[in-house]
Amino acid sequence: MFIYRHESAGYSMLFKDHVIEKIIHFLDPSLMYHKHRYLLENVYQKSELFLEQYDRYSGSDLVEGFIEGVGVQFCDLHVEKNTVQKMAKRSGKISFQGSFL
Repeated sequence: MFIYRHESAGYSMLFKDHVIEKIIHFLDPSLMYHKHRYLLENVYQKSELFLEQYDRYSGSDLVEGFIEGVGVQFCDLHVEKNTVQKMAKRSGKISFQGSFL
């Protein structure tokens, strides 16, 4: 399992470096891609699309720039609220997971 995780993580980074970034630049050379960044939390909150409180906010694959003069930003986000289940096991309820524009 350790070897699988290690290999798949490496593949994922190579894929982002060599495929995703090239696709983004093919769509529009002015767009910038940041595989380890994501939208600032206040952008998510100001959208007021999801008003539920949350405990964890993370993401990746930020794309930003201008398309036909309009500023755009989008990324993959994972927003989660802590929940407690039986026998003190911690788990989370996903508030949002997916592409956020």
